Amino acid sequence: MCEGASQELQVSVADVFEVNLNEVIPVACFGAATGEIALTIVGGVAPFEITWSHDSDLNTAKASNLTAGLYSVMVKDQLGCVQELKDIEVSEPALLELLAINMIETSCFGKADGVVEIQVVGGTPPFTLAYQGTNTFRNELRINGLARGSYAWEVVDAGGCILPISFEINSPEALILEVQLKKPACPGESNGALFVSPEGGNGPYFFLWNYQAILERELIGAPKGEYEVAVTDGSGCVSLGTGEITEKAPEVRMPSGFRPSSDFPIFEGVSNCEINYELVIYNRWGQLIYSGKTGWDGTLDGKMASPGTYSYQMVYSFVLEGEFKVIEKRGTFTLIR
Repeated sequence: MCEGASQELQVSVADVFEVNLNEVIPVACFGAATGEIALTIVGGVAPFEITWSHDSDLNTAKASNLTAGLYSVMVKDQLGCVQELKDIEVSEPALLELLAINMIETSCFGKADGVVEIQVVGGTPPFTLAYQGTNTFRNELRINGLARGSYAWEVVDAGGCILPISFEINSPEALILEVQLKKPACPGESNGALFVSPEGGNGPYFFLWNYQAILERELIGAPKGEYEVAVTDGSGCVSLGTGEITEKAPEVRMPSGFRPSSDFPIFEGVSNCEINYELVIYNRWGQLIYSGKTGWDGTLDGKMASPGTYSYQMVYSFVLEGEFKVIEKRGTFTLIR
């Protein structure tokens, strides 16, 4: 064995070499690629060679645009020291989806009292929905006061994930009123009539006219004018209609024959209106035998006139649409005994 002394040796010890997770950011929305992994490297001798399991070309301490899954990374310094992190999990929320949606139609056509009830699952609560302000909820949301129509909304979760929701609020059929003139009024009289025909809604129907609080389908005994009717259906829905009663000239028909009796004691015109008239009767030779403001009773000088052909002249007047009108009717009739 040889003895001797060696030269002085220098041994360098590198700093502690550690690789730790600085931050793992989960995916914001199901199926997206927004996850991140950030490393913290302590000690070692730079520059470092960083190898990621999902991308061999990536040589940085931060991996971005990651989908959900497990990742590994190996870091090697200039001394050949290696640190490896395995099974780094990037998580994601469950799929944000619509679990249930329930629509309640409006109670009446044109009334904004429809309702929608929404249930969502998945995503990251709380959720928001913008409709007449911001509605914040966790899993269930009820919105009232909706009118008939189609709606397209978006539910947004805490991660900014968007769930489109579309639905339609229905309503009963419109209660439509047709107000018809059934009978025009005579000039200056209260004998006009209107009739209302409802269609749609849900029967039975209830009626209320703004004239004498009449509760029937038909308005009768009314003078010239415009009238309103409110019709309420079986669901409590109300529809308003208007109709107008006009005036029409009296229609007068003169008889072609006259047999005096208890049922027909006088010869006069038959009219749908009350009229004021003057009547003149002539015999076949043109002699005046009667003149008056009422009908002829078939007598002459207090005795029954002879049967035969007679002629008449009838004049009546009325005011229609503010205009004074005079009508004259002439003709013949047969007096029968």
